[in-house]
Amino acid sequence: TLNSQIDSLRADYERLQQANTEFQRQRDIVGEEKEDLQKD
Repeated sequence: TLNSQIDSLRADYERLQQANTEFQRQRDIVGEEKEDLQKD
């Protein structure tokens, strides 16, 4: 049914948002490490 499709899409969307948040956090950490390396 349409409702179950919507529910599964919503679940996929939530997962993607969490993955994206995690990715950005990792990227920030890597960026900070790079800046530390460039200071020397």
